[in-house]
Amino acid sequence: MRVLISRLSIASHNRSHLGGAERSAINLYSSLSKLSHSPNLATNLSKRTVGINRVWLPSPYGKFGRLQYILVFTFMWPYLLFLSLQKRPDTINPQSREDQIIFSLLKPLHRRPVVWKDAGDYRYYLHEKHSLFARLLQNLLVKAIRKADYIYTVTEADRDNMVVFLKSKGLPKEDFKKVVVIPSNIAFADYSLGSKPIKQTSNLVIIGTIVRLHEHKGVQYLLEAARDLNAKHKNLEFWIVGDGPYRAELEALSQGLNNVFFFGQQENISPYLAGMDIFVQPAEFEGWGRNVKEAMYFSLPVVGSDVGGIAEQIDDGHTGLLFEPKNVNQLEKQLNRLIENGKLRTKLGKAAHKQAIINGDYVDLVKNQILPLFQKTLKK
Repeated sequence: MRVLISRLSIASHNRSHLGGAERSAINLYSSLSKLSHSPNLATNLSKRTVGINRVWLPSPYGKFGRLQYILVFTFMWPYLLFLSLQKRPDTINPQSREDQIIFSLLKPLHRRPVVWKDAGDYRYYLHEKHSLFARLLQNLLVKAIRKADYIYTVTEADRDNMVVFLKSKGLPKEDFKKVVVIPSNIAFADYSLGSKPIKQTSNLVIIGTIVRLHEHKGVQYLLEAARDLNAKHKNLEFWIVGDGPYRAELEALSQGLNNVFFFGQQENISPYLAGMDIFVQPAEFEGWGRNVKEAMYFSLPVVGSDVGGIAEQIDDGHTGLLFEPKNVNQLEKQLNRLIENGKLRTKLGKAAHKQAIINGDYVDLVKNQILPLFQKTLKK
């Protein structure tokens, strides 16, 4: 099967690394190749695309803001039509708003099925809009949804939100059926379970997170909990792996906490996961949360906020522990349970790893769920 994957990203412009949605697009390309299919990746990404059959896409993000967005959006119509005709894919898989709208509305011309992936951010674009530009974009989105063959979201909550939105716009029930759930995943080959930890910490309990340092990722709540936990325990270290626009604020918040370490962005995160005893995912909201699956794969008990894909991945009390988002007291309480009970840490970690293996990796996801959906569009 020939699949044209399309993924625009802000990551290549103001981040030093790729986010989960971008890495998923690359994982999809690699998995399809391993399964002897013929993918092409249309993207503005340059990082981690060595050896990938990559087609350039213009970026709507830049210093000119909305003006540049509108100009590039307009320019992309003929370009994406040309791309879809030139590559002659069996299925087009757009993964960002601009290309989803354009590929869907151009279906009468390119005559290819269009299957979207919703990376978990549509809930923030489907609520009531007030500016003229935002309302125009939303109207285009509604028209595009009607044209799409299928839309797969990463969580049940995302699907429910989209269906509620479609109902509010008076769309027929037939359009609800095209919205299905396919959780995201990680590629096991990207990690090394046998990695040596970055340092030996036999007498310490290491509590860590690996995340982009943005305010909504919630690392500030972990640091607040760390102050009270340090008053109760003298054997803790807190590892924060990642970078982002909120790092300076977090470093300021951690002043006086001598056991908090910022490691910055790391391409190889296996040695850091191998060195942790407890993993924390404290985000205020999250589409899927690939770092939860990464930690589970490394047999770590995960303390995660009860939102989105985090909550759907963690079986509370069996593979990890949940807490109410932004609730520092609950986060501290759950962490304290694991700090004081090494047997519970081991039990939850083993169950988490077992569940990660049962759910498989990205190749399994493509083979068992994504490819059958693509093939279903061809039968239609």
